[in-house]
Amino acid sequence: MNDTPSFHPHIKHHDLGNRLVKGVGWTGLGQLIRLAAAAAALVVISRFVSPAQVGLATMALVILGVSNGIAALGPAQAIVQRAEITERHVQAAFQLSLLAGFVIAILVIIFANAFAIFFRNPYVADVLRVSALGVIIAVLPASQLGLLQRTMRFREYAFVTSGGAVLAAMSAIMLAVLGFGIWAVIVSQLFVGAFTFLLSLLFVPWPGTLRLRIREMKELFAFGANTSANVVTAYIAQNLPNFFVGRFLDAHTLGYYSMSFRTNELSFKQLQNAFTATMLPAVATFQTVPDRLRAIFVRSTRAGILFTSPPLLVLTVASRPLVEIMWGPEWLPAASILWRLCIAQIVLSVGMNVGTMFQAIGKPEFGWMWNLFCMVFFVPAYYYSSRFGAVGIASATALVAPILTIMQIIWVRHVLGLTAHDIWKMLWTPILVITASCVAALIARESLHAAGVGQILMLVATVGAGAAVYLLLVYFIDPDVQSYAQRVVLKRFQADA
Repeated sequence: MNDTPSFHPHIKHHDLGNRLVKGVGWTGLGQLIRLAAAAAALVVISRFVSPAQVGLATMALVILGVSNGIAALGPAQAIVQRAEITERHVQAAFQLSLLAGFVIAILVIIFANAFAIFFRNPYVADVLRVSALGVIIAVLPASQLGLLQRTMRFREYAFVTSGGAVLAAMSAIMLAVLGFGIWAVIVSQLFVGAFTFLLSLLFVPWPGTLRLRIREMKELFAFGANTSANVVTAYIAQNLPNFFVGRFLDAHTLGYYSMSFRTNELSFKQLQNAFTATMLPAVATFQTVPDRLRAIFVRSTRAGILFTSPPLLVLTVASRPLVEIMWGPEWLPAASILWRLCIAQIVLSVGMNVGTMFQAIGKPEFGWMWNLFCMVFFVPAYYYSSRFGAVGIASATALVAPILTIMQIIWVRHVLGLTAHDIWKMLWTPILVITASCVAALIARESLHAAGVGQILMLVATVGAGAAVYLLLVYFIDPDVQSYAQRVVLKRFQADA
C-alpha cells in the first residue's frame, strides 16, 4: 500500500454483473453460515439460560448496539463509498473508529446507573460496565471489512465474517453449557468483533500507525458521521420494542420478546447483509448514471425480497412447533410474538436496499431522516400497545409496517425517479409468490392438525408444501431466475459437448 489512490476495483461495467453474482453467492454462503451458528447458539442458550436472564442481557445489549453503531460503521462505509482512497484513509478510518470506541465505552460506564434506572433493574449497571469493553472490540475489524468490500473480495469477506460468528457462537454455547447464564448471551456479542478482527488480518494488513491522520479523518468524518447516524437511528427504530418491553414490562417478558426478535432478525438480517455487502460497492460505481441506478434498485429489491422471505415464511406458519422443538415448552409464549414480527419483517423487506442506495449516491443523511420519521409512528404505537403486553407491541409492529412501507416507496420514487411500472415490476412477483406459498403451507398445516399428526411431521409437511409452491412460482415467473437457469444449462451443455 502507498499514498497514491489505491484500493479501487477498476472493474469494467460489463464484468460488474458477474462480480455481483459471485459476490452475492459468497456473501450469501457466509451469511447462511452465520445464521446457522447464531441459530445453534440460540437453541443451546434457550435450554440453559432462563427467559429472565436473557431479558436482562437484552437490556444491556440494546445499549451496546447503539454504541457499536456510532463507533464502527461510519468510517468503514466511507472507505467503500469514496471514489478514491489511499493507505492514509484506511489508517484514518481505523483511528477514527478506535477513538470513537474508547470515548463511547467511557460514556457507557459513566451512564450505566442511568440506564439501570431507565429499565428499573439495578443489575443492568453492572452488566453494562463489564460489557463496555465490547464497544472497543466491535470497532477493530471495521476498516478491514470496508476495504474487502471496496475491492469486491467477497470470498475473503465471507470467510472473515462467518468465521468470526462461528467462533463466537461456539464460545457462547460452551459458556451456556458450563452454567455462566447471562454471560453466555453477552459473550456471543463481545467475541464476534475480536474473532473477526483476527481473521481479517489474514487478508488485510493491520492499518494501525502511531501517526495520526488528522486530515484524512476530517475527510471521512462527514460521510462517516451521516452513515453512523443512519445506522444508529435504524438500530434504535428496530429495537424500540425492546426498550418499551424492558421499561414498561419486566425482564422475564423481555426474554420472550428478545428471543423472538433475535430469531426474526437473524432470519432476515443475515441474508440481507449478503445483498448490502455487494450492493454498496456496485451501486457506488454507477452513482452518476440514474438509469442504471433505477434498474439495479428494482431488480435487487425484487431479488432481495424473494431471497430473504423463505425463512420468515417458515417462522410465520410454523412458529409454535418450531419454538417448542427448538427452545422447549418454557418458551412457548414467544411463538405468538414471533409470527407477528415475521409478518412485519416481510412487509418491511421492500425497503431493504433503500439505505444502501442512499449511501451509494452519497446521501446517507436520507437514511437517518427516514429512521427518525419511522420513530414518529412507532413510539406512540408502542407506548399505547405496551398495556397489552409483548404480544400487543408485536401486533403494533405488524400494523404500522405497511403504512411505513407505502411511504418509503413514495419517497424512493421521488429520489430515484421510479415510475409506476418500475414499482409494479419490483413488487408483483414477490407478492404473488409469498402469498401463494403461505396459503399452501397454512392449508397443509391445518389439514394435518385436524388429522392429529405429530408436531415434527406436521412441521416438515408444512414447510415442504410452502417450499414447493415457492420454488415453482419463482422459477416460472421471475425473469432473472429463468435467465440464470438458462445460462447454467447452456454452460453445462457446452461443457459436455
